[in-house]
Formats: sequence, structure tokens, C-alpha cells
Amino acid sequence: MYESQTGHSIHMRGLPYSATEEDIAQFFLPLSCVNICIQFNKDGRPSGDADVDFASHEEAQEAMKRNKALMQKRYIELFLKSSSSGRSNNFRGHSYGNGCLYGGSNYTAF
Repeated sequence: MYESQTGHSIHMRGLPYSATEEDIAQFFLPLSCVNICIQFNKDGRPSGDADVDFASHEEAQEAMKRNKALMQKRYIELFLKSSSSGRSNNFRGHSYGNGCLYGGSNYTAF
């Protein structure tokens, strides 16, 4: 299970399998992503899910306005995993892939 570095994250579902960290960062512009973690299945292929950290609860809430927006002709579902106290809400109803190959990247707005 993904552990947020900031306590202010969003879980993404429905990503194109070809989506990169840069695609995800651009999806949320003009907001800045602190960390992007693309999930992979047990075969090592992208699962279509990712977790993205933001610097504050307010930024995570603002990012939620992109819920069901399109990326490469696919609509992306977003799930808020943040609270004003900085503790992530427990995310239920979805099992994660086996790991995060791309973690620890820092993004700033382009």
C-alpha cells in the first residue's frame, strides 16, 4: 500500500498504460506534484493506477477538480487521500499493485 510522503495525496485510477510521471504532472498543471508513484501489477506492467502527493490539503482538494478529466482519451477517476490535519484518509475499495517503480520524483510547474 502506498504511504504518502506529505499526508496530502490523490489516488488515480484509469490511467492509460503508457502514462508517464510527466503525463501525470502535466495532468495536474498548474499545481505542482511533490511525488508521483505509478503502480505496477505482479507482471511488472503498469496497472493503470497511481498515487500523487501534493504539498498541502488545499492543493490536493484543488487537484480533485480534475476528477473524470481526460488523459489520452481516457477519463481518470481521482480519490482524495488527504485531510486538513495532514493525515491521509484510509483508502478502501481498491487493492494496489505490487509496487511503485517510480517514486520520489519531485515536480514543479512547467
